[in-house]
Amino acid sequence: MPELKPCPFCGSESAIAYHINSRPPYREAYIPFCLNDECFMNMNEFCFATKEEAVEAWNRRSEET
Repeated sequence: MPELKPCPFCGSESAIAYHINSRPPYREAYIPFCLNDECFMNMNEFCFATKEEAVEAWNRRSEET
């Protein structure tokens, strides 16, 4: 699995949150976010089925081709 890149906005460390829905359907979700409390950059509206998908989405940068 690729390494998680820093936040694309502030450059701080980032992480992947693991979540399981508390109501049916009990699906797992992975959500990438910035660890800098002042940045508030997260992808809460984007839940990914696998950790690999979450890392790939977070690591995608608009300037990359």
